[in-house]
Amino acid sequence: MTTTLARPDHKSRNAAPGVPTLPAYRVGSQLWVWCAHEARWHYHGGGPGDRAAHCACPCSPLWRTGYVLDEVGPLTPAVRRRHRVSRRHRCAGDCGLAA
Repeated sequence: MTTTLARPDHKSRNAAPGVPTLPAYRVGSQLWVWCAHEARWHYHGGGPGDRAAHCACPCSPLWRTGYVLDEVGPLTPAVRRRHRVSRRHRCAGDCGLAA
C-alpha cells in the first residue's frame, strides 16, 4: 500500500518553505488528513490551510513542521479502505512511545 504524504506542487501562501501539503478529506465540518507515520487520521476544523500537526509522536516528520491541508473532496469509503488504522504505535525512532 502506498500513501501520498505530500504534494510538493501545492503550497499555501502562509506556509514556510519545506512545509508539506497533505490531501484533506471533508467529513461534516471537519477535514481529515492521513498521518502515514502514526497510521491514523488527524482531524481539523475549518477549511484548508496551515495547521499544526496532531501527531503524538515527536519522531514524526510532521511534528515540527506542521502541514498544509489541501481539501480534495469528501472522505469516501474507497479512501478509507486505502488506509489501515493501527492501534499500536509503530515508530522505529527513539521517541519512548513504542510498545
